[in-house]
Amino acid sequence: MADRYSAVFHIFGSGPVSVSNRWLAALLHFALLLAVSTGLSLLTFCLTLLASIMILVIRGFVIGSRPDMTIAYRNIALPAALVALPLAFAGLLIWERMAVRRGLEPNRSQVSPRT
Repeated sequence: MADRYSAVFHIFGSGPVSVSNRWLAALLHFALLLAVSTGLSLLTFCLTLLASIMILVIRGFVIGSRPDMTIAYRNIALPAALVALPLAFAGLLIWERMAVRRGLEPNRSQVSPRT
């Protein structure tokens, strides 16, 4: 896995790769995965909130009562987003692992040797 991050620094031509640069690249990669999974969770929250509001409005129209919109975000959208966050993060980790296994990592002959 360390060779993978050293390839990133080799592409940008930053010279020999030190251990601190590898840790920085791994940390940035983790932050990117966390940001993407948070974005997916936010998207899940928004779409679930929209769907639940539409359902509550239709239900209120059919029954003839005023719908309580706090149900839409407290009991439906927020739990859905909280479930989606770890699922998205785990899915991204699995996807990343599969990409490494399929050989989508950079060619090892292009990686600068360790110093």
